[in-house]
Amino acid sequence: MAIIQNLPIGGWARCASGFAAYRFTSQSLSPFSVVLYGMKVSGISTAQGRAAGLSVRMDVEHLIRYVSEYCAGIEALDDNYRTLIRENIHEIRGINSALYNTAYELDSKLQNYNFDTRDAESLSKSVVRWSELLRGRIDFMDFIANPEAINTSKTEISVYKKFDKVQRCFRVTANRSDISLSMQGSSSATVFGPPIFDIVPYLLLDNAVKYSPPKSSIKVVCNDSPTNIFCKVSSIGPAINTDEIDSIFELSVRGRNAVLSGKGGSGLGLPVLSRIVKQVFGGALSVSQTSAGLTIAGIPYSEITFEIKLPIYRRS
Repeated sequence: MAIIQNLPIGGWARCASGFAAYRFTSQSLSPFSVVLYGMKVSGISTAQGRAAGLSVRMDVEHLIRYVSEYCAGIEALDDNYRTLIRENIHEIRGINSALYNTAYELDSKLQNYNFDTRDAESLSKSVVRWSELLRGRIDFMDFIANPEAINTSKTEISVYKKFDKVQRCFRVTANRSDISLSMQGSSSATVFGPPIFDIVPYLLLDNAVKYSPPKSSIKVVCNDSPTNIFCKVSSIGPAINTDEIDSIFELSVRGRNAVLSGKGGSGLGLPVLSRIVKQVFGGALSVSQTSAGLTIAGIPYSEITFEIKLPIYRRS
């Protein structure tokens, strides 16, 4: 620790042992330092011979570039997590506000002995749906913080029912932007796995509602084949460039048009979705698009379809 404390914030120095040391200090919101020592560098080190386990022989420029790129990756990840936290706080506050206002309106109606039971029932359902959206957002954050949650007890899951429940919840937010949301299909098969599956329809529909322009539609279709369940979520959104198709499921990657749209994003949602579908449920995830012939604020929009394929669970 004394070696680190005596080094300058950044650059080369000679430590007490006579070897050269290089320190890179991040300027991100969460500062950190990476220190490499035990090197021989002309004009800096004075030590002779080798120090076991320390001496490093490497081109100086290559070493600096390697350390800088390594630290840049850490900084980018840190920024993404901060964006994720900031956006989720914003979303949770919005959902909580809507939940409170709906519950308050329901309570006001119940104070009136002549209240219309149909209004009360509608408001009651809205409270439940806002609560479900809040739980979905919390489950997503919990998975990011505690990925070991996937190792919880497993159960049989009706995929159609999960998608149907989530799309009903999102109708509340979709209607606010004049976006129609519909569910079709005849799937009745199930999968077997942990409750974390709830995040799958949540992430797909959250993404669709976020990027869909007003007066557009989102379609969810779930059907079965003899061996698999196929679920598609189609919506209008910022076009995905050809060179981005294969990378949008990678950590911290966001499409250029998605960024230009001004909609917030951390680049973590789709990677989490991909991991759950593929690694936890043994399925497949793909994306395709067709031109929608629509341009908004100079940004091309396409009809984008995310499709998941899941193996059907067979009781033994």
